[in-house]
Amino acid sequence: MERTSVQKAAPLPKGVNSSHFNKSFVSNILNALPANIAVLNADGIIISVNESWKSFARNNNSPNSIDYIGWNYLGVCEKALQDEGDEFAKTAYQGCLDLLDGKSESFTLEYPCHSPDEKRWFSAQGTRFTEKGAVYIVIVHENITARKLVELDRQYSNEIYQLIFNNSMDAILLTAPEGRILAANPATCLMFGMTEDEIRAAGRNGLMDITDPRLAEGLQERDQTGKFHGELTGLHKDGTKFPIELTSSLFTDHDGKLLTSIIIRDLTTRKQAEIELAESYERFHRLAGSHPDTVYTLNLEERRVTYFNRDSFLGYDRGELSRPNSIQDQIHIEDAAAVTKYSNDFFLGKANGSLEYRVKNKNGQWEWVDSRKIVLSSNPDGTPKEIMVVLRVITDRKQAVEQLEYHSQILANLNDIVIGTDENFRIKYWNPAAERVFGWKYAEVIGKSVTKVLRTEFVKEDYEDSVKAVMDTGIWQGEVIQYTKDNRPISISANIHAQKDAAGRIFGFISANRDITREKLTQQKLADTYKLLEQKNRELEEAIEREQVLARTDGLTGVGNTRQFFEIAAYEFAMAERYLLPLAVMLFDIDKFKGVNDKMGHQIGDQVLKNIAAIAKHRLRETDILARYGGEEFIVLLPNTTSKDAHVVAEDIRSYIAGYEMKSDKGTVQVTISVGIAEFLAGKDSLEGLIHRADMALYKAKELGRNRTVTLSASK
Repeated sequence: MERTSVQKAAPLPKGVNSSHFNKSFVSNILNALPANIAVLNADGIIISVNESWKSFARNNNSPNSIDYIGWNYLGVCEKALQDEGDEFAKTAYQGCLDLLDGKSESFTLEYPCHSPDEKRWFSAQGTRFTEKGAVYIVIVHENITARKLVELDRQYSNEIYQLIFNNSMDAILLTAPEGRILAANPATCLMFGMTEDEIRAAGRNGLMDITDPRLAEGLQERDQTGKFHGELTGLHKDGTKFPIELTSSLFTDHDGKLLTSIIIRDLTTRKQAEIELAESYERFHRLAGSHPDTVYTLNLEERRVTYFNRDSFLGYDRGELSRPNSIQDQIHIEDAAAVTKYSNDFFLGKANGSLEYRVKNKNGQWEWVDSRKIVLSSNPDGTPKEIMVVLRVITDRKQAVEQLEYHSQILANLNDIVIGTDENFRIKYWNPAAERVFGWKYAEVIGKSVTKVLRTEFVKEDYEDSVKAVMDTGIWQGEVIQYTKDNRPISISANIHAQKDAAGRIFGFISANRDITREKLTQQKLADTYKLLEQKNRELEEAIEREQVLARTDGLTGVGNTRQFFEIAAYEFAMAERYLLPLAVMLFDIDKFKGVNDKMGHQIGDQVLKNIAAIAKHRLRETDILARYGGEEFIVLLPNTTSKDAHVVAEDIRSYIAGYEMKSDKGTVQVTISVGIAEFLAGKDSLEGLIHRADMALYKAKELGRNRTVTLSASK
């Protein structure tokens, strides 16, 4: 091996000269070969090199080639080993020694020899021969860079193939043309519920329904064209069938064998989605049929009305309305430009909400109508393919601007995601669609800032401008980027509307949003979202009105009073009764509290009541309703809670209070409580009856010796 840093060795020993070889013959042979060749004598000294060796030395900034004659090749290898720890030099050094000692006739090794400008690999071969009793070695260094690069490229390609093969979510098979399976990736095993050995044994026909006529047609197409793509029927290990999408191609490997690559995708989820979409359209038609407004759907590609939910509108019959431009021709001249702009903006994706304009009825009178367009499906380029138009006659309600705007906002923004907040944008309502899209459960986000939870990024304006707009105008519409719990960004079409009281003060916001990254799924929740939004908004307004009117807390303990309790309890009881949800009531009072007042005084007695209320409140959920029921008695409403779970909560509070000592200037005060529990009986209960049974259970706890919890069974 050449090393430019090695010093020149001793000159040729005496007695070694060119007469040992026919110089002309040897020189011609060596120089005719492209490899770098040197001849060593029995001492390892270079006695001859060819032109390729010299050229390589010059290209690598080595001394003049004539100086190589007389260099000790073994010394070069030994120095490389000592200075650099070069293992290839060690192998070459030992190989030369074995040749000189007669232990072997030849050796071969491959080694890297990279320059600053390129990567290079060489092979080194040493061969022993004798001439006139003297031992010599021929060292041949050959550039094998081209072969090495091909090997590395093949290795990289194989690694990429294995990475795709092992990590693909689709099933990948390598088969013989007749169907014998040669290899299957992990996704295949998961999809068909088999081990790889079972898949090999089953073969292609064991993975697919051979009674499906599309299989034979697909095989014929593949044999004729070399490839096939289409839908077939797969078979799970247990024999159940499922829809698949299969892509198959014939190819020839490097050995000339004809093989088949097969990629399979499970279509079960997609097919189910198609069924659900069809069911959604059916639900939509049923909903639209009972809708008080005029609703029709329009196929823009075929320019025809595909659905109409009314026999007449403004006196015009179905036939008159189905004619082209039937409504447009009757629009008031002052509103025509706005209608045209609205339609153009809608088709460009720039228009949201609805438009109000005047239309002449069949009797020649002008009627105000509210028109809303909603995209039902889109073309691949994003342009609308089919739209829904909702028309509402609003003449009699035109003066009720606030109510009209409120309902039009809801109907114009029938989106899956619904979020309600207070005036500071803290979350108060979070519907199931929000849980599904963003990943956070209701309990994880309630009371938190919606902007911080979703890390909202405004696409066209900053946060401050958007907040100012909704505060000034009561509405903000636009596109934002929001993040899911697992840090996945999604695009949202946001529609935020302010909620105002009778005085015009903003007390909260309703945000009806659409996940436009998965727009085709929004129609499946159209009816449910509309009903849920309308219901929840009414409930939210009623709850806020009650909150503003009624006093909420007991003056001494700071917990709710009976008025607040019965307002909320009536609502929770109605929800439990409507949706058959569990509900429990817990009554507890302080045992022998009169003795505390008599002995320690009313001031300390009041402090005991405060402490008991604080302990109970701390150990209850935020959704539980705690109120002072009178004197030393407290009542708790536990929504979504069975009597069994309520008993656990009661025992936790009771045991904590029993072990709690209150220090005072008159000594230590320690009290206990008795608890009575009753659970809502679906279909045969009332709020008063539920509380009465809890009171009976409390009375029983007193009878049994106090400082205990008693649950009144349903039979009692």
